[in-house]
Amino acid sequence: MHLNLDKKKEIFSKITEFICNSEITLINVVVLKDKLNEKYVTPKAKEYSWTILVERFEYFLRNQPEETNNGLLFVDSDQKIPEKEIKDILWKLVRKGSIWQSNY
Repeated sequence: MHLNLDKKKEIFSKITEFICNSEITLINVVVLKDKLNEKYVTPKAKEYSWTILVERFEYFLRNQPEETNNGLLFVDSDQKIPEKEIKDILWKLVRKGSIWQSNY
């Protein structure tokens, strides 16, 4: 589904209002991919950025009380990276862990 900017702003406004009136914590992470690619000249830069994002998210969840340590990860569909590639990276992290928390 493709949404124009006005519709995205409307949805974001409604979500923000809902979050502000609830006990939900919103975590927003932005990866400046161009800067990342300049600094790390490697094909693994995409995987690295997704790993960092997921690790930060999981670290937050792990430090919550057990009854509230659930979360959802939403990925912007305007990505330059194909969805399948993102899913492959995320499933690899789920199955094997990352360098920092390996499940081997």
